Amino acid sequence: MANVRSVIRSIIFVFVDILSIYFANYVSILFRRFLGNINVLVFPDNFPYLIGPFWPSWIWIIFISLMAFYKLYTSTYTFWEEFRRIISVGFLSFLLVMAISYISGWYGFDTRFFLALTSLAFIPIAITLRGIAKVLLYKSDLLSYRAILVVDSRELGELVMNALRSNKFLLIHVKSIVFLKNFNNDEIERIVSRIGKLKSVDVVIIALERANEEFLSKVVSKLHSVVRKTYFIPNIGELPLLNSEMLFVMSHDIPFISIRNNLLLPVNRFIKRSFDIVFSLFALILSFPILLILSVLIVLESPGWPIYKARRVGKGGKEFYCYKLRSMYKDADERLKEILEKDPAKREEWEKYRKLKDDPRITKIGKIIRKLSLDEFPQFFNVLKGEMSIVGPRAVTKEEIEKYYREEGKYYYYLVTPGITGLWQVLGRNEKDYDFRVKTDIWYVENWSFWLDIVIILKTIPAVIKSEGAY
Repeated sequence: MANVRSVIRSIIFVFVDILSIYFANYVSILFRRFLGNINVLVFPDNFPYLIGPFWPSWIWIIFISLMAFYKLYTSTYTFWEEFRRIISVGFLSFLLVMAISYISGWYGFDTRFFLALTSLAFIPIAITLRGIAKVLLYKSDLLSYRAILVVDSRELGELVMNALRSNKFLLIHVKSIVFLKNFNNDEIERIVSRIGKLKSVDVVIIALERANEEFLSKVVSKLHSVVRKTYFIPNIGELPLLNSEMLFVMSHDIPFISIRNNLLLPVNRFIKRSFDIVFSLFALILSFPILLILSVLIVLESPGWPIYKARRVGKGGKEFYCYKLRSMYKDADERLKEILEKDPAKREEWEKYRKLKDDPRITKIGKIIRKLSLDEFPQFFNVLKGEMSIVGPRAVTKEEIEKYYREEGKYYYYLVTPGITGLWQVLGRNEKDYDFRVKTDIWYVENWSFWLDIVIILKTIPAVIKSEGAY
């Protein structure tokens, strides 16, 4: 039954992708018509308008083959990982389509433009339609992945369950949880018996913190023979595995985990810096009228210069002036000192978060621009100067570095420039305590990739719109 359901899921996704190609092809036709009439060099005289994607047929083969190559029919991924793979499919298909049509000399420039547009339009259409399909499949007990979770502590079980609930794109429904008290053959047989009772189990997830190596080997080997897929969650602390690869030496049965530090590669630093410059220029051009209006409103409510300069620690420990739209009264520092001296609760809140929820230093217009993160717009000038990046650790003071980041944190923090947005902002912003911010800053540096920056930027948009944790 599990095999049948797996085949049905694959067929559904192939159908969804064919539909995505159809719509991408159709969007390309509409766009081409918007630019001007489609001439006969682009399509044959008898070209049927509504069945555009059936011409040329070889495009379908490229798309479906690449989707299969990236295991998008046989494996399940989180939303962002699937999005990354679909982007890879879109751009690879673009290159292949352009290369084949150019080398073969089959079509003219207009046709190649049309085919290229189809490849690019496929990316947003495919992720949207696949998202809709996955929402429907997740609600289906028949077509979602039926899983058994094997754990040795309730805390770990809850952690895994929360991870699965927040990643419904995986399509995994845990139907039963097996808590192991002992690590022996009887417990292994109990897991196998539970699988037999549930029937049609697709996945077993193993998360055992206290089990020894011998037992883990036995349980994985046994389950490997009764279920199609086993997920093993190793107890490896906080190793940066996002950019890791597994190398296996068969002759000695030794696995090597290769962990890359992407930020040490000059080409990656060049890509990140180039992206920062282009993004900042566009952002400043688009936001300049808003900056002017907000500056006037700030000065009208609280006379003084509308731009606030604060000393922050940058790459290599060098200090710089970080620009912000002024959201506080001019005597904000004196007010803060007075508040912390008189109110122990406010002092405790400040020590924990370095923020105050009901901060009397903030002006009326300041509350609005902070809520929408508009006060950070001038930091795009810092980015152009090379003092900051679009994405990075939070810009902090020297005092915060010494007090909260400690030696290890300082080492990782000094590797990169601070960012306008970052991982901690999209994971809760000011609602998280300072220790959480430090951990996420370190995790970001250790696991950096250009795709991670793109994901954080995309997640920042809804976080800002919803004003999650902003004050």
